[in-house]
Amino acid sequence: MAQPANTFDTYDSVGIREDLADVIYNVDPSETPFYSKSAKTKAKNTLVEWQTQALRASAVNAHIEGDATSANAVTPTVRLGARTQIFKNAVVILIRTKR
Repeated sequence: MAQPANTFDTYDSVGIREDLADVIYNVDPSETPFYSKSAKTKAKNTLVEWQTQALRASAVNAHIEGDATSANAVTPTVRLGARTQIFKNAVVILIRTKR
């Protein structure tokens, strides 16, 4: 859909602060009753982003006492995002009167 001439919208703006959540979410294929019941935030920009990080398996944490410690590879967080969409539904009502 075309915009009217000389229209300025957010896509033309420079310097809009990014909308990045301050929380890194854990995305695992398990039930999340705490997250599901938690309050959600509202979008403040047309692009909303957040970070996710997966947990390591709990079996990996078992070690023998006195064993030498070695560093494990760490998976970096993943930055995900979603764009908002404005829905519009216009209705025109024509009223005719008898003359």
